[in-house]
Amino acid sequence: MSMICKFCFAELEDGVTVCPVCGKDLTEEAPAEETVAEEITESAEETAEETFTEETAEETAEEETEELPAEPKKKRKGLKIALAVVGAVVLAVVLVGAVLHFMGLGGKVMHNLKFWRANDISYKLSYTVKDATAEKKADTVVATLGNHTLTNGELQAYYWMNVYEFLDYYGYYLSMMGVDITKPLSDQIYDEKTGLTYQQMFLSNALQDWRTYATLLQMSEDANFTLNEEQQAYLTEVEDQLKKMAEEYKYADVETFIDKEMFPGSSLAHYMQYVKTNHVGLSYYDTLYVDLMPNAEEIEAYYTAHEAEFKEKKFSKEDGNYYGVRHILVEIEGGTQGSDGVKTYTDAEWEACRAKAQKMLDDFLANDPTEEKFAELATLNSADPGSAGNGGLYSKLTKDYGFIEDFENWYVDESRQVGDTGLVKNTQSSVQGYHIMYFASSEPIWQYESQSAVLSERTSAMMDEAKAKWPMEVNYKNIVLGNVDLSAE
Repeated sequence: MSMICKFCFAELEDGVTVCPVCGKDLTEEAPAEETVAEEITESAEETAEETFTEETAEETAEEETEELPAEPKKKRKGLKIALAVVGAVVLAVVLVGAVLHFMGLGGKVMHNLKFWRANDISYKLSYTVKDATAEKKADTVVATLGNHTLTNGELQAYYWMNVYEFLDYYGYYLSMMGVDITKPLSDQIYDEKTGLTYQQMFLSNALQDWRTYATLLQMSEDANFTLNEEQQAYLTEVEDQLKKMAEEYKYADVETFIDKEMFPGSSLAHYMQYVKTNHVGLSYYDTLYVDLMPNAEEIEAYYTAHEAEFKEKKFSKEDGNYYGVRHILVEIEGGTQGSDGVKTYTDAEWEACRAKAQKMLDDFLANDPTEEKFAELATLNSADPGSAGNGGLYSKLTKDYGFIEDFENWYVDESRQVGDTGLVKNTQSSVQGYHIMYFASSEPIWQYESQSAVLSERTSAMMDEAKAKWPMEVNYKNIVLGNVDLSAE
């Protein structure tokens, strides 16, 4: 039997108490729609109120809702390609990227409801334009922050990465969430109460992503920070990788490859500006990390001050460890479906799956077996929709978490060391096969939670001060988005 997570709608094994996809405690009540709908980002509200008027909305609506011509479907590899290439930007600074994402400082803002409510006409807007229009307006500036500007061409990367990551994460559950990838995102309502569309939600996320990384970039320039040789070489490697992939997919040049397979209306220059902004911003944050990170005494003091609260949340010193595991799920092929709808597999089919997984693991171990390399492999090869876009990572796992038994037994083994690898057979979930395992971390829960709380407070204070110093201004009238046939993904 199976059950559905009431928070993210993931299909789960019966009896699971914590969702392995979203990490929510299933014994808690799901948040009421009204509560979720009231999450508003103050800075984005201010910007929207200053720059978006009914007059500009009408002009945009008239120009951009022009009927798009019927085009033959393009088989887009954008999702996997984009996640593979762009994901490496974060993986280059794994810990820093994880911290920003965990604390919500990577710019994820699910709603900006005050803005959308204040401009009722925006409900009718679609920012999607014909390819020719997207290309024509690629260099048009849509936002400013400090010394930096965001163009439509660069915005395409931020916007479509939000879309691609969402599809990769929730791919199997989209229909349960009411998402139809055969229809434009601008025609689908994300929030029934306010009328906020999926396109508006993803656009809000994209702008806040840029705001965070552009703020870090501005901070780095004020501090006269420069990339070291290794960090600078990485930017060259990304560009070289793009050109190589363009050749592999039989494109005449990398410009066409980016436009057709990744981010329509973008170019190599726009995409590399996106990569550079994120990479420099995260690299600079890495230099601040040591000073922001609390020491052992500060972690202990924070825990002592919040001990009662921690015990209530099961974060006490008696509650064991958090484990971090990366994995690649190699799905078994073949099988025979019985009258009860259950598939069974022969010993030969299982052996073929095991051999495929073992070869992938052997190749990994023979070629610079770092966590970053494993994460890249997981992004490209894992059949697990809940972790592939995150480099195969499941973090904050606990004993009795609710995963399949053999998977859990592997990571809770007391002899397990960081960097350990192995194979685990999976016959219990809806997608069966072999997991290629990589043990990433183990840390006492109380220590992790105390450290994260202090680090979050310090980073939030730093970022709030910087964002007040360099506010983001957005001209929504100038925004256009390219057209991607998501049903071909």
